[in-house]
Amino acid sequence: MGTIVGMMGVIPLSVHTIPAVAVSLTFNIPLSIGNALSVRLGKTLPVSVPRAIWLSFGTYIFGLLVLLMVCASLDIWRESVLAFFTNEAVVKEGCEEIWPDVVAFIFHIGIFALNLGISNGLGKQMVIGAWTVIFLWILGLPLIYYTAIVQGGGLTKLWHWLYLPYLLVNIIMSFNFIFDWEELGKEIRIREKLDSPINHDETNQLTNDEKSKQYGSIQV
Repeated sequence: MGTIVGMMGVIPLSVHTIPAVAVSLTFNIPLSIGNALSVRLGKTLPVSVPRAIWLSFGTYIFGLLVLLMVCASLDIWRESVLAFFTNEAVVKEGCEEIWPDVVAFIFHIGIFALNLGISNGLGKQMVIGAWTVIFLWILGLPLIYYTAIVQGGGLTKLWHWLYLPYLLVNIIMSFNFIFDWEELGKEIRIREKLDSPINHDETNQLTNDEKSKQYGSIQV
């Protein structure tokens, strides 16, 4: 994306740098929540599917609330944020023009990070990876290049269309919640050989038999 912005000139590149840094900093918040959810979901799903569902739903709502707070803060205190990075009036003016789209992009990419955590926890990496390539690289990048460079829309059009691919991927990822989680948990247990053919009663019986043999050998 920086290559496309570099074609527009020095001022657009300077303007673009500020929201790019803001995105990089804020993206780590939902990404960390999504990564934590991915680990816990992968551990919980084979053991208890209802608990895994509630864990995913609760963490998703928590991450969504945190993300809304971050986006609202960036929008309310935008002047303070911009003043932290630059004093150039022309750069501030350019950032003000695209800032609503920047906040929208931060929101959509944050939802993407949360959805990614659930997808990884469910073992759907390949499916989501394929959709990400389709929407971000095959659809999104040519669309942004055409509207921003070919049509001369500049930085405004670039940020206007930047979050569309993530919106489409998030719609696809929302189908994670309608998968058969019971079947997914069963597949994981079979694949990881977590289901033992010996139940607890049989295990206890074997233990008692071993003890009897041990005590019998001592008496002899």
